[in-house]
Amino acid sequence: MNHRLRKDANRILSARESPLRPGAAGGGVPADDSPAGARLSAALAECERLGYEVRMGDRLQGDYREAGRDLANRLRAQAGKGRSVAILYADDPVPGGEDDLWGHHQLAMAAAPGISGLRGAAVFSVGAQPGRTGLASGGYVDEDTMETLSRKGLDVFRLLRDDDSYIGLRYVDGLIFSGSGAPLTVALIRA
Repeated sequence: MNHRLRKDANRILSARESPLRPGAAGGGVPADDSPAGARLSAALAECERLGYEVRMGDRLQGDYREAGRDLANRLRAQAGKGRSVAILYADDPVPGGEDDLWGHHQLAMAAAPGISGLRGAAVFSVGAQPGRTGLASGGYVDEDTMETLSRKGLDVFRLLRDDDSYIGLRYVDGLIFSGSGAPLTVALIRA
């Protein structure tokens, strides 16, 4: 596991809502009052504090698995350009047949093959888990996840097919327990 990226992910997830988010010209833009807007504003500000160039994603496309693969492709396109980039989304993709409870785990796991070996790459996704306590609301993967799972005898593609990403993420310390809150998906590439 890339501990620096995991630390960045933890800081982004634990960022507190701020009343203003930075604007393009250094001014402030009022934060959206919705839970999703507040979480996104806080994450955006923390990404900038950590030195990432922030890109806002329009919408996650397709089901959770397709969205994870798309995020991996977007990170690969940013690799080798000498800058740290964070791509943020504040929506849920369309469920792909799995229970919504596990969708964010599936999204993260689906990105793992595409970022395998891509130095400085990570994807994490969390959803709202109202009324569900003790369960991870999302997942984190990085450049080392595929190799680590393989060493432990687990096949990412089988985990995805069987909707068992939760199990795989548990083996690589990739479960995220963020409590309730609005959905947030972040793809990072650190220069």
